[in-house]
Amino acid sequence: MKNRRFFQEKMADHLSLYHKEKREFSLLVMDIDHFKRINDTYGHPIGDLVLGNLAGLLQSISRDIDVVARYGGEEFVIILANCGEKQAISIAERYRAQVASADWGEYQITVSIGAATISTVDADLSLFQKADDSLYASKTAGRNRVTHAAHLIEH
Repeated sequence: MKNRRFFQEKMADHLSLYHKEKREFSLLVMDIDHFKRINDTYGHPIGDLVLGNLAGLLQSISRDIDVVARYGGEEFVIILANCGEKQAISIAERYRAQVASADWGEYQITVSIGAATISTVDADLSLFQKADDSLYASKTAGRNRVTHAAHLIEH
């Protein structure tokens, strides 16, 4: 599983390609719902196993051109190359559904996902912030769901 540094390098590459060639891409930020409960109930070794198994599942269902990385804690990030808003939502829903229906043994996990699609006003931090804000909206709305930044109400 790729790490945060690898993700940041690839994010910079995608931003550069977007500004030079207008190659659209989207970003997913994903978090395991109630992960602390897994660690508290089953212990950290099981929590680590869940993280490893989730990483493997995400990698197995991602496209070759996408970047899947662990961002930190129970948070994962996925750069969806050549992907606009509608496709990003569709792919995020596929990830969410596959995680929810996977066999995790005696425990069940779900993920909340925030998505954002690059626009002319975005830099890497603003795109990440939009996806992260969308993740927070998914969690606030009840978890186990996908929210795209384009659907957030601006204040």
